[in-house]
Amino acid sequence: MVEKPHLKLLVVDDDMVDRMAIIRQMKSSGISAEYWEAETYAKGIEAAKSSSYDCILVDYRLPDGTGIDFIELLNLETIPTPIIVLTGQGDETVAVEAMKAGASDYLVKGCFQAEALVQAVLGCIRLHHAQLAAKKAEEKALQSEKMALLGTTIAAISHEINQPLNAIKLISGSMLYRHRKGEQLTQETMVDTLSKIHASCERIEDIIHDVRAFIYREYNSPNVACNINTAITNVVDALQDTCSVSGITIELRLSPDLPAIRADLQRIEEAISNIVTNAIHALEDMDKSDKLICIETYYDGDVILTIRDNGPGIEESIQEKVFDPFFSTKSSGKGMGLGLPISLLTIQAAGGNIQYRTNADKGASFYISFPAFGEASSDDSPKHGTGVIGLERSANR
Repeated sequence: MVEKPHLKLLVVDDDMVDRMAIIRQMKSSGISAEYWEAETYAKGIEAAKSSSYDCILVDYRLPDGTGIDFIELLNLETIPTPIIVLTGQGDETVAVEAMKAGASDYLVKGCFQAEALVQAVLGCIRLHHAQLAAKKAEEKALQSEKMALLGTTIAAISHEINQPLNAIKLISGSMLYRHRKGEQLTQETMVDTLSKIHASCERIEDIIHDVRAFIYREYNSPNVACNINTAITNVVDALQDTCSVSGITIELRLSPDLPAIRADLQRIEEAISNIVTNAIHALEDMDKSDKLICIETYYDGDVILTIRDNGPGIEESIQEKVFDPFFSTKSSGKGMGLGLPISLLTIQAAGGNIQYRTNADKGASFYISFPAFGEASSDDSPKHGTGVIGLERSANR
């Protein structure tokens, strides 16, 4: 035989007859319960705050407030108790309003029997318990996800920092060994060794900077206008020498009359630079003469930015991971896999979206859209049409 639960119920109603009727109906069903009563809104709130209940039944019309007010205040006070609103006949619109405010159910006075009342109360309690269990499971899953991310983060940082640390240890150890053997070290040798140690220290500093930028940065939507073409040309100017060494050409097809977007210029430059740099890394080791990155902007209801390359594309097995933090296909020392996640968060903070397409041996294409901010940008930045930036321009600098 299944034992019936022992409940603690609060009935808030200014009509004593109605309160007694509800309690009598509950008792007649054989439900084991304790009952608390309140005849006003204020006393009901006081009772709800001073103790916990399995369910609260509250009349919509009270002398000093309404059932809706009651629900909203308990929600504000984060008191998680299922509430059934009692309405009069013809108050169906009130019932709908109560459900929208957060009521678990409603009953029309004079239109329900004991069985319906008990089913409503027990149903609300079961639903509430299920919601609490679901919330607890969600919080547990979120905590597990956080711990997994923390583990991934620690492993990634340890792996990346170990390489320059090992270099420092080996180089300095070699110097100490030679010194202890009485070897006279030349100034050139010492400078070369110190330069290598300094470079390794800078690498560690870069790793820490990247991790801090990803973890502590606030990705808020800035209320400033930004010219996307300016961001692109700044990025391309900064990457020209790298492209020149690798024989990569960057082709620009920038619409001259784009509206501004709502974004921080420096962060958008970083987001674009991360994507373009990935394209450069994909192309630089390829044995082909026509290494090309094409960057295009145009307006189509949104401000559109596309970045395409003719590199090897993104392997199918890793396509779902490209925006995952700390995922990288690059060799150790060439990146921690934070570039694209940072780009994604930055673009989303500006109200934008990013998608990509890829084909084997045909390269990858990133499509980024931003909502326009005001009219066409009218700052003093140069306007660019179609053009090519690559070896020739780099050589003339």
